[in-house]
Amino acid sequence: MKKILYSFIVLLSGLIFNSCSTDEQQNDSKGLVDLRTIQFTLSEGSFGEDKQLTRSLAEPTKQMVDLGDGLTAEVAVERDAKDKMATRAGTSLKDGNYFIYAIGSDGKRIKGAGKIAKGVVTDGELKLDERTSLILPAGQYTFVCYNEYVTDDGDKLTFTDDSRALVGTTTQTITASPHIQKVAFVMKRQVARVRFKITAYTQAISNIDAKLVSTANQPASISYSDLIANPQTVTSMPVDNEVTFPTTSNTKNILAFDFFTPYQYYLAGTDGTALKLSFSQGTVYQKSLAGKEFTLNNLGILEGNASYTVRIKLMTNPLYLFQDGTIAIYEERGTRTPIGVMITEKTKENAQPGEEGAGLAVSLKYASYTDATGNIVRETHIQGGDGDMDNNVLYYNNYGIDPLETAKKQFTDLNGYYYTWDPASHGNVLKTKFPTTPKGDVDETSYDNLFQAYYMAGHYNPGVTVTGSNVSKWFLPTIGQYFLAFRKLKIMDVQLSDMHLDGLVSYIDEKDVNAGSFKDEVFSKVGGDPLHKIPYSSYLNEVWVSNYADVLYYMMVRFYSGGEKIDTGMQRTYNYCFVRPFVHF
Repeated sequence: MKKILYSFIVLLSGLIFNSCSTDEQQNDSKGLVDLRTIQFTLSEGSFGEDKQLTRSLAEPTKQMVDLGDGLTAEVAVERDAKDKMATRAGTSLKDGNYFIYAIGSDGKRIKGAGKIAKGVVTDGELKLDERTSLILPAGQYTFVCYNEYVTDDGDKLTFTDDSRALVGTTTQTITASPHIQKVAFVMKRQVARVRFKITAYTQAISNIDAKLVSTANQPASISYSDLIANPQTVTSMPVDNEVTFPTTSNTKNILAFDFFTPYQYYLAGTDGTALKLSFSQGTVYQKSLAGKEFTLNNLGILEGNASYTVRIKLMTNPLYLFQDGTIAIYEERGTRTPIGVMITEKTKENAQPGEEGAGLAVSLKYASYTDATGNIVRETHIQGGDGDMDNNVLYYNNYGIDPLETAKKQFTDLNGYYYTWDPASHGNVLKTKFPTTPKGDVDETSYDNLFQAYYMAGHYNPGVTVTGSNVSKWFLPTIGQYFLAFRKLKIMDVQLSDMHLDGLVSYIDEKDVNAGSFKDEVFSKVGGDPLHKIPYSSYLNEVWVSNYADVLYYMMVRFYSGGEKIDTGMQRTYNYCFVRPFVHF
């Protein structure tokens, strides 16, 4: 009995040993490895988030397109950062049929019977078919995995613009040892996805249809041998795809609205600069887009698995700032009331007044106040005589200051809000008299019973209660902000090169206002005053700006010849000029 029991134990031990060493026998016989003993895991490489297509990935290159009929398009391209894509963790892979072949150390595909492994992916793990007989000598290989949407004729893989086609490669050393070996693939596409986004200051656009067409043939299929690099065959054909934009948007971009198209898919290697977006119909800002088109100059060569958004910001002139802090054309005002004309748009949600990214608008009318007798007064002075309203920024050239540098300071100084509302801008005299009171609150009763320009600008009444929390206090603009308004509203194309030294200050001299009635219509259509002329006086034609020149002088802008010419200079602070408030939003 003991002998029988002993024999049974020996037999059982042998069975256990043989069972445990099955994989070892499969992999160790003559140093061969059966791929069915390897755990293959697959994940999907994500398209990722769109990022700007620039070197710094901070600010996209902008293409400005004049579409005519008062419409302009600012076109920029966004895409995911290449290095970020490479390290991005993959996402779960959809179940389906997948195939694997191996590339040897010579860089050539291992061909022949039984050299393609087939299996099904479930929960990210590839289970090879029992009929798979891919057996390789131990060593280092590059494995190529692809799904059923890739064509394999035994010599090459061929891809079309089918976004379902996935391929992954990985290089790994496999051994004949019995331990579990893992090989992981990140599956990627050989297509890029492209979508379009219209940004406009309107919540609804009308039936915008377009086509994306090519000016040269683009890849229609790509074939690779061995490794997925250096395509051996590329077939080409013209691009002619419909692009349809939604009619409404629920996506707000600062103060504008975004209208996204679905993604379209194009093979890697497609030349974006040879693609043209051509509108066939549609209306925005009550203007037709039919027949308007532009090439995508900044799109470049598309990369596989990359994601691109072509951002088309449609602008028109004028756009108005309304009492609720929104921006729109006057014709789409609804129940809103305009309070200003937009000069520059708001580009950063949390930008504070005067900061980069804050919007800028000019009031519809010149400022005024009612005196003790009930008369409307529109002219005022800037309290001076002893440097009271000094901003600590000197534009006087009699103290060895480089005239060119002074001109640059004037041209680029956009700090009107700071000078009006921040006591830190005070010169020494005002710091003593009003250390905590901004110049915008120094009124006629607190200062020698005399009105002054900062107060008039800061307390401008637009004629309606302002409810928009993003609308700042009104302020006395700088000469640089006036120049910016002239350029943006196409009143006068004043540039730094127009400024020169004459006597004590740098200024522009008798520059012609651009021809046409548009400059008047911007303000007259909403009951406002033209920016480039003063309708209230036949003899006073000067407007204060918040640029301090000297103890007795401030800078000013002068309109003459019926508003058809503009120059700048300086005026004594006790003289009277008009005030045109500006506002941030």
